[in-house]
Parts: sequence; C-alpha cells; structure tokens
Amino acid sequence: MLSPRYVGTREASERRIPLERAGFVPRALSAGDVWFPEAGGSTVGLELKKIGQLLQDLQSGQLNSQLARLQEAVEFPILGIEGHWALDRDGYLTGSRYQWTAVWKALLSLQDECATRLVLTTSAEGTVQMVLDLAEYYAKERHASVARHPSGDPRIATLCRSGTACGGPASS
Repeated sequence: MLSPRYVGTREASERRIPLERAGFVPRALSAGDVWFPEAGGSTVGLELKKIGQLLQDLQSGQLNSQLARLQEAVEFPILGIEGHWALDRDGYLTGSRYQWTAVWKALLSLQDECATRLVLTTSAEGTVQMVLDLAEYYAKERHASVARHPSGDPRIATLCRSGTACGGPASS
C-alpha cells in the first residue's frame, strides 16, 4: 500500500471514520475531501458530494471553483457523487426543480472544463468502498487489461483484449 493517504478533517464522519480505520490519515486538505498517491508518484484527489449538495453547488457556481482548485492541487481529480437519482414523471430530480438532463449536461461540461472524472455511488458505505477501490487501482503500476495510449499520456488508456494490439504490443 502506498502512503500517505489522506481524508479531509471536514469530511462527513460517515465517510471519514471508516476511511481512517482503513489507514487514511485525517488532514486539512487545500482542495477536495480525499487524497492518495498514484503509483507513478502523482496524487489523486476526490471531491465528494451528496446529490442535494451537488445541486446547490452547481447552482451557486461553487462546484466549478472547488473542482478548479482540486485540478490545481492534484494530477488526477475525481468528482464522487453519492445518492439516488430519483426522477418524477416529468424528468425532474425528485424534490428539486432540476431536470436530470440539465444536471447531466452540466456535469459533462464540468468534466471537460476541469478534466475531472465522475464516479457515482448510492450510499456512504458505497462511497467509502469506491474510495478504497480507487486507491487500490491507482496504486498499481500497470494493469494487464490496460495499455497506455501511444500519445504517452498515462491518463488516456485503451482497454485491450488478449492478442489485440492497442497502439503497442498485445496485452494478455
């Protein structure tokens, strides 16, 4: 396990405490809620939001600034969204005045503008597991199922099947 792994001291206890038990060190982070190292020496950072907070932060513009700060602080920014995307019969998120399609388009724009990945979970337990899975994934030097893109950019990967060339030698 690469270390150190950090969880923000302001992160909700339902996520912070299980991550501390898993070896994450509580720390005041300059951006995001969770940081951990990537095998190549870079840092992965996650901004974690429940759907209600996400909607408020999208509306106020705060999410844009949070993701911009995260992008400046770490090499691999990720936005984790927690909750159920329940829709009413008109396509609005239940209990809100936002249509799902408008929210999704805003998230796609943020993903492009802030070079941020999106990951979705349905509960605090799912979010904790997703963080642990991502930390394990990024700790690996190279995955047998992934060949790095010929551009040399390690953030761009192409999945390969055994015996198939993906801009390089076949993966097995």
